[in-house]
Amino acid sequence: MWNELWLLAAWLTITPPSDLVTDSTSVIMLEFSRNVSVEGILDPENYQVVDEQGKHSTIYIVDIVFELDGITVQDTTLVALVTEKIKYRTLYTVTTNLFQDRNTSSFWFNGFVPLIIDSPTVYFRQESK
Repeated sequence: MWNELWLLAAWLTITPPSDLVTDSTSVIMLEFSRNVSVEGILDPENYQVVDEQGKHSTIYIVDIVFELDGITVQDTTLVALVTEKIKYRTLYTVTTNLFQDRNTSSFWFNGFVPLIIDSPTVYFRQESK
């Protein structure tokens, strides 16, 4: 029996973990369909953030989020990408090469509130032997 793992959503967070914030960076949150194996998850080379013009944003840090807005996250489904400051009113696509299917999500940064525009429907496919 096995489950597939997908990237559910990506968004720019309003209140990122305080230890990840600076004036020259943005924090993009990735939500996965289930716990992600820690192997490879913290390597910035496993992610791409690209704007609508095809410009790649530099990813400085990848970290697992264990608390957000005072809520404890008990698993590894929420990951923060610390990137160079992203542009206002811009469409971004985030891709991970940690797995093959459903590895891309997009969001529009409107400057104030994260607006998720692409969150694929999640299906867990199980097979028993």
